[in-house]
Amino acid sequence: LAYNFKTREPFILLFGNHGTGKTTLCLKLISALEKKKSIPYVYLQTPNYNYAHILKKICHVLSLEIPDEKDEQAMQDLIYNYAEKNISHADQSKVINIIIDDAQDMQMDTLWKLRMLANFYIEGIFPFRFIFFSHTSFVNILKKPQMLALHQRIRRRFHLEPFDVNDTRDYIHFRLHKAGAPSRRLFTDDAVLAIYYYTSGIPRLINIICDTSLMLGAAARAAEIDRSIVDEAFKRSQGIMQKQDNDADDNNIQTEESRDLRNDSRPSGKPLFNVRTAPPSSQPQEKGRQISVDPHIEQDQEITIKDKGFNLSLRSVGFYVLIFVIGLVLAMVLDLGSIFK
Repeated sequence: LAYNFKTREPFILLFGNHGTGKTTLCLKLISALEKKKSIPYVYLQTPNYNYAHILKKICHVLSLEIPDEKDEQAMQDLIYNYAEKNISHADQSKVINIIIDDAQDMQMDTLWKLRMLANFYIEGIFPFRFIFFSHTSFVNILKKPQMLALHQRIRRRFHLEPFDVNDTRDYIHFRLHKAGAPSRRLFTDDAVLAIYYYTSGIPRLINIICDTSLMLGAAARAAEIDRSIVDEAFKRSQGIMQKQDNDADDNNIQTEESRDLRNDSRPSGKPLFNVRTAPPSSQPQEKGRQISVDPHIEQDQEITIKDKGFNLSLRSVGFYVLIFVIGLVLAMVLDLGSIFK
C-alpha cells in the first residue's frame, strides 16, 4: 500500500474473504496517514454514506465552505476548482485520497457517481486516489456493465489470503508475545494444528478459538493449551464458526482474479470454512520446528508410508509365492527329463 502511494497509482484494490484482516490493514493505513499531516484523505468506514455525504467529507478535509450540503453539483464544482488550483505535475502531494472500507456493500448509485468522480483529471493527473478494501464479491460487482470503466482502471489488485498452518502458529505466538505472555510455548503443536484445521487460517476465527481456549485453560489451571482444550473451545464457539461457514458458502464467488492470485494449500473444491469435528494429530515436534502435517487428512483415513520398493500387500505376496512354487516345479521336471535322457 505504501509503495503504491509513492508511485501515485490512482486506483488500489485490496480484497479477501471475511475475517482475513482487511479492516485491520485499512486502519493501519489510516494510522500511517495521520502521521503525514500533509496528505489529505477521506476515510469512509461504512458503506452507508451517500454521494452527497462523501462530497461533504471531502470539502471538510479541504477546508472548503459548503453553500448547500444537499447540492451535490455545487460541492463537486468546489472540489474540482480546488484540484485545478492546487494539484499539478510539479506538486502532486495534495492528491485527495478516498479510502473506502467494505466497498462491496456500497450502494450502486453511490459507486456509479464515484466512478464519474474518478473520470475527472487535470492535464493527465488524477486528483483523486481511490483505495478500496472489499470482500472478494466486489470484483464481480466491478464487472457489471455500468462499472466496466472503473473495473478496467484498477490495475493494482491484492488478494489477502488466509494463513497456512505455519503462519497460524507464528500468528498465535506473535499475539501472545504482544500481550505479554511468557516466552515459553503456551499452545502445543497438536493444538495449533487443530486451530488451523477448525479455522482454515482465518485470523478472526483464530482469535475467537484462541481466546476461548485461553479462558478454558485458565479455568482448568492448565500449564499449556493442548488439543483437548482447543476441541472444547471449538465446541463452545461452534455457533460463531458455523455462521462464518454459512457466510462463506453464500459468498463463494469464484472470480478469475481470485483464482489466479490464490495460492493456498487447500485441495480444489473445498470451501474456505470447512468445519470438521476431528482434526488430525501431528507428530511430536521439536520446539520451533515447522509443522508439516497435511491438515486435510481425515481422522479415520488410512495412513500409509509410500515406498515404491516395499509396496506389498497380502494378495501380492501370495501371488509371488505361487509364481515361485510353479517355477520350482517346472525346474524339477526339466531336471528329471535331462536325467532320463
